[in-house]
Amino acid sequence: MLTLPPLPTPGQNPWDLRPHLLALRDGIRSLQSFSVTTFGAIGDGVADDTAAFQACAEHIRDLGGGTMLVPAGHYMLDALSGRLSTPTPEGDPGSGVWAPFGGVRLYDNTNLIMAPDATVQALPNNAGTYRIIYVYNSENILISGGHVKGERNQHIGAFGGE
Repeated sequence: MLTLPPLPTPGQNPWDLRPHLLALRDGIRSLQSFSVTTFGAIGDGVADDTAAFQACAEHIRDLGGGTMLVPAGHYMLDALSGRLSTPTPEGDPGSGVWAPFGGVRLYDNTNLIMAPDATVQALPNNAGTYRIIYVYNSENILISGGHVKGERNQHIGAFGGE
């Protein structure tokens, strides 16, 4: 529930209300919700839904925050390459570069809410390690509901997936 900030009292510096206004702004941002299916996710257990998930995450990032909704379904994600858009000195690729950091990148002020019967699973790969969901140098992230599965039974490499 959102609470409106108090009105300034006579003689009060309006800047004193800034913390209340920022809290209100953040509360409004959290009300913005977008389904990954709006961005093209299929959830049939076969199609690669990585680009749709990432497009939804980046849309929410560009708005300053919000909620990614994952309806019932079985979503396959490429855990080896994902579009990571925030450059860092540590080598995190920028400007939409596809790189082997993997998974879907979540940004500040993002809620990832999955339906109870939603599953996100890594596409079969041969890597020893990978990321299905990637959170780096971000704040206020919530991941709730659903199931996140590796690809143990379909692993195609000699190592990892055990």
